[in-house]
Amino acid sequence: MFVGDLGLTHIYTGDGKGKTTAAIGLAVRAAGRGLRVRIIQFMKGSASSGEIKPLRAIAGIDIDRMGENFLSTSPPDQAAVAASLEAAMAAAADALSGQYEVVILDELITATSLGVVPEDWVLGLIDDPQRRAELILTGRGASTRLIAAADLVTEMQLIKHPFDQGISARKGIEF
Repeated sequence: MFVGDLGLTHIYTGDGKGKTTAAIGLAVRAAGRGLRVRIIQFMKGSASSGEIKPLRAIAGIDIDRMGENFLSTSPPDQAAVAASLEAAMAAAADALSGQYEVVILDELITATSLGVVPEDWVLGLIDDPQRRAELILTGRGASTRLIAAADLVTEMQLIKHPFDQGISARKGIEF
């Protein structure tokens, strides 16, 4: 069931908190309206996160973590890079399959800004005339080219964060 004019591209970027949270909120809203949603999370590795279990319980949402967390290694481990590229190919297949009305690629922008997933590949996915799914891309460092190609761009700006006070990520709030 396609409702209205799907197929737009959203980017949630910036150094502030809330990019993934905004995308998940959109996923819940879309599923609540009967749209089929695919979420692929990049670069988050296999670590547990609070959103996975409840999202899997919502009819119409499919979510998987693909690729490896390579932020702690410099340069990135080649196996982690290969896993992220494999995830990108799976994401493209989902976005073009017609099986989903909304496809969320969480942290793909970060993978692109780090040079792991080629920016030209992402631009090709955005511009692919076969794509009908609403495409939501999140992550830090969206380039001017990606911003220009998107239909909606929101920048989350960091003004103040508990990390600055030495408070580490909290279960249920940050992960």
